[in-house]
Amino acid sequence: MNVERKNSLIWLSLVFIGLLSSQYYVLINNKYHLTWWGLMLIGTGLIIALKQIFEIYHKQLSSIMIIIYWLLAIISWTGFNIAGALPVMLIHLPVNAVMITFMNEHFKLIICGSIMLLVVVLGLLAWLLAQVQIISYQQALIRLLKYYFGLLISETILVLISALVGWSLNDLVFIKALNILLIVGLTGMQLLFLTKVWQLPIQVTPIQFVGTLIVISIGGYMAWGITTWQLNNQNKQEIIAHRGIYNAKQQPNSIKALKQTALKKFDYVEMDVRETKDHQFIVVHDDVLGQKPIEDQSLKQLQLQHRIIKFTDYLKVANEQGQKLMIELKPGKLNQVGRLFVQRYKNELLKNKSVIESMNPDYVKQVKYGLNDISAGIIMTVNIGDLTKFTTDFYSVQYFGTTLPFLAQAKRTQRPVYVWTAKRKLTMAILNSSAIAGQISDYGGQNRYLTKDYRLNRVALLINTGINYL
Repeated sequence: MNVERKNSLIWLSLVFIGLLSSQYYVLINNKYHLTWWGLMLIGTGLIIALKQIFEIYHKQLSSIMIIIYWLLAIISWTGFNIAGALPVMLIHLPVNAVMITFMNEHFKLIICGSIMLLVVVLGLLAWLLAQVQIISYQQALIRLLKYYFGLLISETILVLISALVGWSLNDLVFIKALNILLIVGLTGMQLLFLTKVWQLPIQVTPIQFVGTLIVISIGGYMAWGITTWQLNNQNKQEIIAHRGIYNAKQQPNSIKALKQTALKKFDYVEMDVRETKDHQFIVVHDDVLGQKPIEDQSLKQLQLQHRIIKFTDYLKVANEQGQKLMIELKPGKLNQVGRLFVQRYKNELLKNKSVIESMNPDYVKQVKYGLNDISAGIIMTVNIGDLTKFTTDFYSVQYFGTTLPFLAQAKRTQRPVYVWTAKRKLTMAILNSSAIAGQISDYGGQNRYLTKDYRLNRVALLINTGINYL
C-alpha cells in the first residue's frame, strides 16, 4: 500500500471515529453495544497504525513512544467531552458502594482531581508535540491551549446559532435537520483542529472526499435517530419541591413550608432526614449543628440549643395534607440507618406513598430489604461508574450528569432519573427536553409550567444536544 492510500485510510478512520464517538444512538439498543466498542477499538488500532508514517517522517521516535503519542492524542480529543467518548467510558467504570459514598462525600476533591489530571495530560501532550514538531515546549503548550479554547468557543457559537435558528422554526423536521448539522459540524471542527494541531501529513484525494461524504451521511442518520429517541422519551415530568419549598421566600425543611407547598399539589416534597446519637430521626440538611456532628449528639442535646423538627411530626403533617414525600436519608457514621428507619415508620410511609433516596447505597439496600413496596433510589453528585448492578429503583443526579449514555442506560434498566437542582429558567427548559422522570427544584412554581412553551422546548433540545458534545 503506497503512502497516498495509507493517508486516505487514515483520514477516513479519523472521520469515522469522530462521528461514531459523537453519536450515542448506538447505545440505546443492547444489540449495538458490543458493535460500538468493537468499532472504537478497530478505529483506535488504525490510528496507532499511523506509527508507520511517523517512522517515515520522524525516525527518532520509537514505536512505543508513537503509540503513547497517539493514545494521548485521543485523550486530548475527548478531554472536554468533545467527541462524546468520555461519558460512554465513565458509565462503564466498575464502582462499589464505598466508592460511590466517597465520591458523594468528596465531590469537590473529585472535581479538583479531574482538573489536575487534565493539566498533567496537557503537559505530557505538549512535551510529545514539542518532540515531534521540533519546537519549544512553550510553543507546543500554546498550540494545544489554542486548540482547546478555539474548539470550545467555536462549538459554543455553533450551538447558539443552531438555537437561534431553531427558535423561529416549529417544524420538527427542520429541528432534526439542525440537529444533524450541529453534530456533523461539531465533529468536523474536531477533526479540523486535531489535524491542525498535530499537523498530520494528509493530502485530500477524491477517494477521501467520497468516503468522507459516506461516513458523514451515516453520522447524519444516527443524529436523526438521537433526536427521535430524545423526543420519544420526553414524558410529562414530575416536579418535586426541593427541601419542601417552591420559591426563595420559604424556609427549607420547615413544617410551615410543607403546608404551603402541599396546597400547590406538587408530585413530591423532597426533604432531608438525619439520625441522632440516640437513634432519633430529625428533619435537617446540614451534618453539623453547634460545631458538632448531629450523629454525635442526642435529641435532647440538640433541642437545648436549636429548633428541631422531628421526622414523626413532619410525616404526620404530610399525611394530613395528602402530600407525598421524597425522603433523603443523609449519610453518616451510623451503619443501619435505612433498616431502623423502615422498621420505625413502615406503616406511615406506606400510607404516605413515599419514596426514599440516599447518597449511601447501603442505606438504599437496607430500605429495599426491609420494605420492598417503597421505591428507593441512589443519589449521585458525580455521575461516574456502572450503577446497573446496584439495588435501586431510580437515580437522582446533578443536572450536569444527564448525558445521553447515562439516560440510555437508565432507560434500558427501566429506572427513572430525577435531576437536581436547576436554578435558571433556561436550564430548566433544557432539562425539560431530556428523557428524565422529573426535576427536583427550588423554583417549582416556575418549573411546572415550562412544558407549555413548545418553541422553547425545541430550542432547548438543540442546546441540550450541543451541551452533550461540549
